[in-house]
Amino acid sequence: MKERAETEIEQERKKALNDIKDEIGGMALDIASKVVEREISEKDHRQLIDEFIQNVGEQS
Repeated sequence: MKERAETEIEQERKKALNDIKDEIGGMALDIASKVVEREISEKDHRQLIDEFIQNVGEQS
C-alpha cells in the first residue's frame, strides 16, 4: 500500500511538472509574440502579409 501511494505521488509530481512546463512554454510564446509585434513596422507587417498571400496563391 505504501509503495502504491509513493508511485501515485511520483506520477502526480511528474504530471504537475509537465503542466508547469507547458504553461511556461505558452507564456514564453505569448511574450515573444508581443515583442515581435512591437518590433515589426507597419511596412514590414504589410510585406509579410503580401508574401504570405503570394505563397498561398502559388500552392493553389
